Amino acid sequence: MQHPKLKRLHPSRRARRGQALVEFALVVILLIALVMGIIEFSVFGKNSLAIANATREGARTAAIGRTTTQIRERVARFASPLSVVSPDGSVVLEVSNDKGVTYSTLGDNANGTENAAAPDALVRVRVSSLNRSVTGAFGALFNRQMQTTVIMRRESTSGT
Repeated sequence: MQHPKLKRLHPSRRARRGQALVEFALVVILLIALVMGIIEFSVFGKNSLAIANATREGARTAAIGRTTTQIRERVARFASPLSVVSPDGSVVLEVSNDKGVTYSTLGDNANGTENAAAPDALVRVRVSSLNRSVTGAFGALFNRQMQTTVIMRRESTSGT
């Protein structure tokens, strides 16, 4: 017969299985949190790049003289599947004739064939969209408004 104190030094098989189960549960929780974090950061990065690219495309479209409707449509197409319309987002089109000191809302010319920015004026396109958390685990961190601004010089149209 063994001494009672020796039994405590060698835990039973059942106790070892319980310990392994607890360790496994702790590790699984950490791994799941890590995977969810990787997913959230990846989607946030993808959405951030999509908004930046859509804004650049909108500014380029404005710089070559397209109408404000065409500019907004191009931004929406490149930002897809993100929403750039109210309430989740917006597209702001502005023009500056004083080298960026002040900006006013960009409209279309009288015939509606192109935007009203004069050649060499600065056109500013600001796009915002709401990024939503995919997993919901880090909602407060990833549910935020993303915004990008691009400024380009309005090019001369052919013939001017």
